[in-house]
Amino acid sequence: MTVAAAAILAAVAFLGSGYLHTRRAERKADHERAAVHAMTQQDLAAAIARCDAATRRDAVYCEEVAREMDNRPLEIVEHKLPVPAQR
Repeated sequence: MTVAAAAILAAVAFLGSGYLHTRRAERKADHERAAVHAMTQQDLAAAIARCDAATRRDAVYCEEVAREMDNRPLEIVEHKLPVPAQR
């Protein structure tokens, strides 16, 4: 009887810790996704450059940055060139 109760308690503890670990990982991923989504286009480009240059990097973060950059539309930037003075 006590062995069965101990086994049940151990199983509940094991499943509970797995659930908490999963929820913590999901919250971290949601937080990271929101932080990347709030980045400007320039910040995303800088983050991609850091991911490409780093020897040790957070693969999940780099994938999220790349996904966000791919999902954003390109920005059109108008740049007026100076007109040379005519003689």
